[in-house]
Amino acid sequence: MEFGGSPLFQDRKIRNRSELDAFEFFWQDGAVMDHHRLVPALVLVTMIILGSALKSPGQDSKRPRIYPFDVTLNGETAKVKGDPEYAVFAKVSQPVSSDAEMVLGVKPETVFVNIFQCSEEGVINKKNNSHAKIIMVPNTDRVKLNETMDGSVLAPGFYLMNIVLRNRGTSRVLFRVDSGGKAGENPPKKFIDQTKPEGVVSAIFEAAKSGDCAPLKALLPPSGNCDGDVKRICGVAEADPKSQSNFRSFFQKGKVDGKAKISADGKKAQVNFLFGADGTKTETMNLVKEGGKWYLASF
Repeated sequence: MEFGGSPLFQDRKIRNRSELDAFEFFWQDGAVMDHHRLVPALVLVTMIILGSALKSPGQDSKRPRIYPFDVTLNGETAKVKGDPEYAVFAKVSQPVSSDAEMVLGVKPETVFVNIFQCSEEGVINKKNNSHAKIIMVPNTDRVKLNETMDGSVLAPGFYLMNIVLRNRGTSRVLFRVDSGGKAGENPPKKFIDQTKPEGVVSAIFEAAKSGDCAPLKALLPPSGNCDGDVKRICGVAEADPKSQSNFRSFFQKGKVDGKAKISADGKKAQVNFLFGADGTKTETMNLVKEGGKWYLASF
């Protein structure tokens, strides 16, 4: 008998994957997590595990076990497809923005959420997956996707999230974050000002804040004369989720620090900038001018 492909088996794998990744998140990051984050984080782990194994006293027996209360994201309420008994998750069909509002069909209470990047089918691949994003907001019935405890922004892609309520259980929802524009439309192409060195460097920070890193590809010099750090920045849109998360953590609070210093021949420039988790580390970006446009070279 083949169990590997059954919905029930897949549900168990996804549930176990969520629990294991949550434990790894706190094991690896607990040493640097202050007590204001660590205490609610440990509560979240406990609630995720109990919510997966037990039925909450306040849970409606007529609702699917994996969807005990409604979750509305960007105005669309997630729906369970197929047989509710074997459903793995409810799904929001239309893409949402990285700061979309999530409204819960319950009275206000403390909301715990963990979010994992996954495939279109809702499968979490540990090899290519970053740690869970954690959201905790007390006494509310709505939260935004960008209210993560580490301040990071969800990059474009598919995500599986567990919304945990102490008195209601855990609703599991699959959704997709779009890179911009209206649902169902192609996102508008972002314009990067390459007429000034400062505009090119500022594009790095804008990409980290928005989560849309695809435009950074245009900042590679046509000649290919750049270092490995620049290549990693410009190619971060195609990097693994962990690398993308690190990029956002390092650059989303960055900014240009002063005016560019341009060489006498007008072909090279240096731009000082601030970056890092708290936006206070200093660094200098070297740029080159090719074909009338400025490009990243090294830092």
